[in-house]
Amino acid sequence: MNEQLQTIDLQIDHPEVDDLQNDFQAKSLKAHVLSLIHRWPYELLMAQAKDKNVLELGCNKGFGTIIYAESANSVKAVDTSSAAIEKAGKYNTRQNIEYICLNSWTLPFEDNTFDLTVLFQVIEHIALDKIDIFLREIKRVTRMDGQVIFSTPNRKIRLLPFQKPRNKYHTKEYSAQDLEKLLCRYFKEVRIEGRHAKASYSLYKNAVKEVSHKANPILCTWQH
Repeated sequence: MNEQLQTIDLQIDHPEVDDLQNDFQAKSLKAHVLSLIHRWPYELLMAQAKDKNVLELGCNKGFGTIIYAESANSVKAVDTSSAAIEKAGKYNTRQNIEYICLNSWTLPFEDNTFDLTVLFQVIEHIALDKIDIFLREIKRVTRMDGQVIFSTPNRKIRLLPFQKPRNKYHTKEYSAQDLEKLLCRYFKEVRIEGRHAKASYSLYKNAVKEVSHKANPILCTWQH
């Protein structure tokens, strides 16, 4: 694989959260909280993906793809890791899912192909000198009347102003303001929402403070 693509690492491998299915049995409290956090955006996506042709960038092993694919018409799920794609095709398959290993910055799809494009915990991994081509390609393959949705950690909750990302695979973590400013350069309509640690998460936040910050991503949608 191209060295520059290798550094993207679209989705970090979470050994304790390889499976988000209903019968998943966490080995620790931390793993249970992580599974709740990672499962949430995919469950939210089920209604929006209904009967749509969906592109997912950074699908990892398909542990979330398999959740929303139940309601989608078709899913193209992409990752840069051949090992992740191999496992996705082995463990998280449905007739309407196609897993694809990406080895180029150019997406292998025609213009205006997808009704919905999703990127969960991905943009913070993209090298800053590749952001432009990355977002232009997303815009190109998404229909003019389509939608793009992604989640990303909220810098203002996780970091002090002078701090760099603690995760070595994160090239940049965005505040809501930074993210909105970036996306408005490519899309006419941008909406950013915050997700706070409530409901199930709040039951565990005192016991697992080291992961509680991950329950506060920025959720953003944008349209052409």
